[in-house]
Amino acid sequence: MARMGKQSGDPAMTDSTGLPITTVSFLVTREVRWFHEGPPPDAVLEWFDDDSILRESRADVYDLAQARRGIGLKYRGGTAYDIKHRTSVHEPIMLAGAVGRTEDWVKVSYPIGGEQGIEEPIVVEKQIVTKRFELVAESESGEGAGCEVELSSLRVAGDDYWSFGLETFGSPARRAAALAGALQRLLFETPLPDGAPVSGPMSSGYPEFLAGIGDGPGRSGLTEVPDERSGGDAAWGSGWA
Repeated sequence: MARMGKQSGDPAMTDSTGLPITTVSFLVTREVRWFHEGPPPDAVLEWFDDDSILRESRADVYDLAQARRGIGLKYRGGTAYDIKHRTSVHEPIMLAGAVGRTEDWVKVSYPIGGEQGIEEPIVVEKQIVTKRFELVAESESGEGAGCEVELSSLRVAGDDYWSFGLETFGSPARRAAALAGALQRLLFETPLPDGAPVSGPMSSGYPEFLAGIGDGPGRSGLTEVPDERSGGDAAWGSGWA
């Protein structure tokens, strides 16, 4: 994980939205995520539940106006701002017969109080359970890498959704190996049972998902994933059953 050092706290130092910057972290990730309507099925919860999971509950305030532009701007859990930009789309992967869109993102995160800078707020309540898989470093001095696998129960604008996703961390050069390795280990250690549809027709990041919800009354935002690619690391994504 690449990080930027502490900033001076100079009030003249702001980001592109005019927000003051304090301590900043800079992350480069590879992600794939599916969204579903309703609460997560019991079969999925039972499949994912074991002693290794981490649990978290929080409410994130996203900017719907930025989501429509493809930018993930959120006030995370009342503690920090995250700004995410998608940089590329790669060869999709298959999970349980469904296509998953693999995307690279750059995220800048910094602590700040209050919700200033949010143009059109939309609150996403989250109950998150996470499994963390780490790759062995290529050498003793090499930078580590890995992937977090996340199952989330969501509540947005009074409606229930859930998501299943994978997000890498650590060395950007090892993103492809981290994502593929985590998916392989997850399915080897806990094979998907019948009736546990973790993947589905809607595969995207949060901005596209929320923009679909915010388009109008009765719109779920869950649409078919397009075959949209910008190349890179295609060979590893030949398919997982």
